[in-house]
Order: sequence, then structure tokens, then C-alpha cells
Amino acid sequence: MEQITAVKKTALLVMDVQGATVKMLPDKDIFLQSVNGAIQTARSGNIPVIYVVVGFRKGFPEASPNNKSFSALRKNPAMNLDDEEAYRVHAFVAPRPIYWW
Repeated sequence: MEQITAVKKTALLVMDVQGATVKMLPDKDIFLQSVNGAIQTARSGNIPVIYVVVGFRKGFPEASPNNKSFSALRKNPAMNLDDEEAYRVHAFVAPRPIYWW
């Protein structure tokens, strides 16, 4: 009888935790602590942590005017989306280096 081994296909996706997004949150410290807790739990269980970020070129050619969220960002003068920090994952939950030895 052939033995079938189940492959664990689990990962934690950390999405949209960039400077521009976090800046808009009313309870950013609570949010960041929660995300950090999930990351630490995943890492302690050897679950891969995958970061997903969104970025735009100058003038937002990728953002559809029909997308309410991205259109609001474009129109908000308080959001400096030309700043590299706006697209960087917040330092409190940022990826850590991977060592392959």
C-alpha cells in the first residue's frame, strides 16, 4: 500500500502594513502589536511569513479612478506617496533577514 504524506501548505500573509497605510489607522499601535504577535507566533511554529506590498509609479498610472481607496490616497495631500517610506513595511513588523546556512 502506497503511503501518502500530506504537505503542510500554510503561510502567514502580512499585507499592506506600509507607512502610508499605517499612518491612516486610528489605533495604529494596537494594530501593529497584533500583527507583530501573529508574526512571532507563525515564526515560532516554523510557518513562513510572506510580505505583500502595494506600490505605484509617480502619478499613479496603475490605480484605477474607479478604485475608491486608491483614488482617496491620490487626492489626500497629507499623504506623501512620493516618499519611499510610504511604501516600506513598518519597522515594527518588518521582514527580518533570512540566513541559508
